[in-house]
Amino acid sequence: MTSKKCKCCGEERLISDYYRSSAFKSGRQATCIFCISLKKKNYHIENKDKISKQKKKDYIKNRQHYLKVAKKYRDNMKSGKYYVYYLPEEHYIGITDHPKGRISRHKYVGKITDCWEIVAEFDNPFDAVILEAEFHRRGYNGFQYIRE
Repeated sequence: MTSKKCKCCGEERLISDYYRSSAFKSGRQATCIFCISLKKKNYHIENKDKISKQKKKDYIKNRQHYLKVAKKYRDNMKSGKYYVYYLPEEHYIGITDHPKGRISRHKYVGKITDCWEIVAEFDNPFDAVILEAEFHRRGYNGFQYIRE
């Protein structure tokens, strides 16, 4: 069996378009992932206030846990290293102390982030700025420091 009909939208879809479930004979849910996603999205739109109140209530109840998790996340984000990275499709050079987070922000604003790479790693941010400036001098895109 390579495909099945969705119970919700009625379209014939590949088996990989259904979540796994041992409750069903086929081993997959009866509703496709697209319909499930749409239902969840609509639920969140229709119940925005209810969800917001529940999240706030949960946060107040477990505040110390959330603060501990947030601190651990912040501590892990900062490695003490500075990276010069390259986005080949954009011909872009940049500096960051958290590469994955920075690349994710580039992707969010619409840059093509496929095949990005770390060009160099430094302990001193000044050294990273010098290398980045040299790349920019040679024609690479990126943040430009203004000289007066």
